[in-house]
Order: sequence, then structure tokens, then C-alpha cells
Amino acid sequence: ETDTTDNNLTMNRPVLVAAPGDITGPMGNSDGIVDMRDIEALVAGFNTRVGTSVWNPDLDINGDGVVNMHDIAIAIFNYG
Repeated sequence: ETDTTDNNLTMNRPVLVAAPGDITGPMGNSDGIVDMRDIEALVAGFNTRVGTSVWNPDLDINGDGVVNMHDIAIAIFNYG
């Protein structure tokens, strides 16, 4: 956000608050627990990057533009 005077940011998609690594659940939303479904999703998206046709920003847990071992490690740290 560039306008910090009003502390308001409009998004074009919902923002979900979940434990880092909790990326799967009903209808693509988090389900409240980091489990093997989350790890499986990260592995399936491994090495995808911003700008590719298969990019899923939800898998990029640390926000560095690539789904890699750093993201998987965060999910493992929050597992269960």
C-alpha cells in the first residue's frame, strides 16, 4: 500500500488469515491446520515462479516469487 494515511487497502480477492503453510481446504481456502495436503500442494507447485502460467501465489509462503524448499520448510515448521 502506498497511501498509509487511511490504513485501507482494497484487494480484488479475499484475504485469508491462516498459519503459514495452511493453503488447502474446502473450496481452496485454508482449513485451519497445516497437514500433508498442504505439503502435497507445495510439492506439486515446486519450482513455479511469478509470471508462469501455472503460478499460484498462495503456494509462495515467504513471498519471494518462487515456490521452493524455503516455502516447504515454513509449512513443515507449522505442521500439525
